[in-house]
Amino acid sequence: MRPGETIIKDPDAEKFYVWDWSDWLGSATILSHEILIVGPDMALEYDHDSVISDGTAVRVRLKGGTLWCTYTVTCRVETNEAPSQTDDRSVLVAIRNR
Repeated sequence: MRPGETIIKDPDAEKFYVWDWSDWLGSATILSHEILIVGPDMALEYDHDSVISDGTAVRVRLKGGTLWCTYTVTCRVETNEAPSQTDDRSVLVAIRNR
C-alpha cells in the first residue's frame, strides 16, 4: 500500500494488505512493527500481521468495518539499525459494499 492511498473494502471481506518499506529502508530491515486503526468505531480489526521474510514489508489481514465509514490504518516500523529509526505510513480504508 502507498501512503495516502484509499482502499475500498467490503465489510465482509477478510483480506491481506502489504506495506512495502524497501525504498525507505536502504540496507536496514524491519525490527518491529505496530498496526494502528483510528475510526468512528472499533469495527475494523486486524489479525495475522507479520514482517515478510526479507524484512522489508509488513503484511496484515484486515476484517470487518462499518458500512460507509472510513478508517485510518497506520503501519509503524522500527529498523534494526543502531540507532534505530521509526516511521509511519497511513492509508484510508473506506468500507463499501463491493
